Amino acid sequence: MAALDFPASSSSPWTDPNGAVWVWNGTGWAQKIPYPGSAAEVLNTVVPSLSVPGGQTGSDTGDVITLDRGTWLNAVSFIDNWFMADGAGVETALSVTGVEYTRGSSDAGQTIYAKITAVGAYGGNSAPVQTNSMGKRKLTFAATGSFQSWTVPTGVYALDLKMWGASDRHGERAWGGFSKGTLAVNPGDLFQVVVGMNSSAFGGVSHSGGGYHAGGMSGLFTGHASITYSSGTDQARAVMIAGGGGGSSSVWPNGACGGDGGGDTGWYGFGNHANNSSCGDYPDTDWAWTNTCFGSQTGGNGNVMQGGGPSHCSWWYGGGGGGYFGGCGGTCSASCHQGGGGGGSGYIGNTVHPQPSLSNAFTYRGSDIEPFTDSDHITGVGQRQEGGLGDGLVIMYF
Repeated sequence: MAALDFPASSSSPWTDPNGAVWVWNGTGWAQKIPYPGSAAEVLNTVVPSLSVPGGQTGSDTGDVITLDRGTWLNAVSFIDNWFMADGAGVETALSVTGVEYTRGSSDAGQTIYAKITAVGAYGGNSAPVQTNSMGKRKLTFAATGSFQSWTVPTGVYALDLKMWGASDRHGERAWGGFSKGTLAVNPGDLFQVVVGMNSSAFGGVSHSGGGYHAGGMSGLFTGHASITYSSGTDQARAVMIAGGGGGSSSVWPNGACGGDGGGDTGWYGFGNHANNSSCGDYPDTDWAWTNTCFGSQTGGNGNVMQGGGPSHCSWWYGGGGGGYFGGCGGTCSASCHQGGGGGGSGYIGNTVHPQPSLSNAFTYRGSDIEPFTDSDHITGVGQRQEGGLGDGLVIMYF
């Protein structure tokens, strides 16, 4: 047999004049025996996987994720490529040495996975094989003033939900509510996300005279159709809601406060006759109740998802906050010339409109400690007094 005149390595795989197949293995030519399609090809028999030690979730800073490359036939080495992906599926490569990765602050809210390529004993590489994913992706919906449609991705069967309603535009007292829970879903399910603002959007309403806009609710609704806040049909699409705060007065600083949003019922609006009180705490004997209306999961007070409008009085009254049931607008009395609107209620299911797909679900008023001690709370969300806009926020983990 004559000596072979091998071509450049870029020609791999190359078939010689005698019909034998040769591959470039990185340093020289090697005959591939047997030919492609035989049992000597690189084959994966046990899929690569990621795991964490007992007691770790794979989502938290400091968790150690370990790669098991699985079982392969005819593989002599491996090329490991690690990645993280955010809630929108955007993939970012990670620099990892060895088979362990320790989570840090830079990958918070991202899922971690690896793609393994086996280098064959007879030359040639396998196609990349992806591991399972570790950790949950975090998807954040900020206030935009518009509906935000979202579809459950492939492979997702549960959502961890957190949402904050908006405070009123003043924000000294009327804080947005907070709701959270875990929702069972299926890939392809359609949802509409609303994120409250301290404006006339998302169930919060305007004001009269020198009052402030109330806070809009934040919520998750089934389907991609838009939402009409006065519609009982659209109210039945609600999965979870965090109520918005009622509108405060702006004429005398701290003079009249809207009620907090959230909880099974929102909170009353307060008011006074002159600048002799503060909105910084619940009312004392100097305060006059100006509004016995507030949002409630069971109805009765406020409108379907829509806060009550501004008072007909010629003084200064805030509007009602948005919620599963909206709060009423501030009302007049002989001794109270400025009044805050009531807060809108939260929603996590009730006897009339249950939510069997929700578990570990809670809804809180804005004055409760949970809205502002939760690990995902951002300064200025749901409480304008903190220095932000006081708009709402919706967060999903999956």
